[in-house]
Amino acid sequence: MTFFEGLQEKKANFIWRIHEQFLNDTSNQKVDLTVGAYRDNNGKPYVFKAIKNAEHQILNDEKIFKEYTGPEGVPLFDELAQKFLFGDCISYREGRIATVQSIAGTGSLKLCADFLKANFYNKIKKVYISDPTWIPHRIIFEAAGFLVEDYPYYSKETATVMINEMIEKFYAADNNSLVILHPCAHNPTGLDLTEFEWKQIAQTIKEKNLMVLFDIAYQGFASGSTDEDAWPVRYFEKMGFEFLVTQSFSKNMGLYGERIGALHMVCNDTKTKDLVLQNINHFVSLAYTAPPIHGGYIVKTVLENPEMTSSWKAELKTVAERMKEMRHSFVRGMMAHGTPGNWDAVLEQKGMFSYLPLTESQCYHLIQHWHIYLLPNGRISIAGLNSTNIQYVIDAVDDTVRNVNSGS
Repeated sequence: MTFFEGLQEKKANFIWRIHEQFLNDTSNQKVDLTVGAYRDNNGKPYVFKAIKNAEHQILNDEKIFKEYTGPEGVPLFDELAQKFLFGDCISYREGRIATVQSIAGTGSLKLCADFLKANFYNKIKKVYISDPTWIPHRIIFEAAGFLVEDYPYYSKETATVMINEMIEKFYAADNNSLVILHPCAHNPTGLDLTEFEWKQIAQTIKEKNLMVLFDIAYQGFASGSTDEDAWPVRYFEKMGFEFLVTQSFSKNMGLYGERIGALHMVCNDTKTKDLVLQNINHFVSLAYTAPPIHGGYIVKTVLENPEMTSSWKAELKTVAERMKEMRHSFVRGMMAHGTPGNWDAVLEQKGMFSYLPLTESQCYHLIQHWHIYLLPNGRISIAGLNSTNIQYVIDAVDDTVRNVNSGS
């Protein structure tokens, strides 16, 4: 007999399960295209020079201690994270954005879900997520008790965004429902909306009185420009919306293990902002008192130093360009082989991930026969490709498409 009798088995995150298979694979040809972490052309983890310089500065700053912060996080982090994301906008200048430092993007989503459940559970009819999306979107909001429903996003037949179907779904939604949107480098498809399509979505959101949550984890990874990738968020602010944003610095600063992000809420006035911040701080205090500080100090140090910011953005652009070149090289290889499938569509995708036109059985064949690890839905991390392994991957995908039944 045990006190814990009755516990149900919980499966580990399937991405980590596949990654664990990769780690245990003894093949010298194995390729990891699963985990969303950037790798350089040698397949090694990458640390930005600006991050190293920031850590050196922090280490030698005698004014920085290991004391608790308040629930909002490292002083000035919130203001710097706001300006980086929103730009020098009216809401920023008028102090109408409520911000707390969060435990990366996932922690920000969890904090947001708990806040909304406690205060607006009876108001928010449903939470709408894209089909497909990053799996924790569903898990986190269902765990909070919300009814979660898909909205059409990606057409497997045409490998394009289903903008008309999206708009129809939003028009059919109940007022005050929550819609989760990816501003850039959509995960997992890599397909983003155009500016015109964003304007269409904004008009629909306004007419239906829906609440938007932007989840921005890849600012700078889609286009190479942090400003360009923030355009949808800044447009919604410019149009006068109240909305929420979960922000992560895991990818664009390479701070995966530091777990550093932010939760932002754009409010109509400072009184509302103060009230929102009080409530968010309440949930922070209940969960972990205050966020860890090291990642916050790194981001603060980089963003408050123009020279470091410039250096980091230049490196970030180089990183984005390498992923773009790998994407183009992969497609050129598929075209050279004459591999059946719509490979041109892969060129329209942006950011760290690519959505390949593969069936689940073809994906498992690549894992089991070729030791190439990817997700069962065909998502690969472009960052896992390099000049050493890309031809092997091209040959393997070509062989698999030709010899493994596409209907299985």
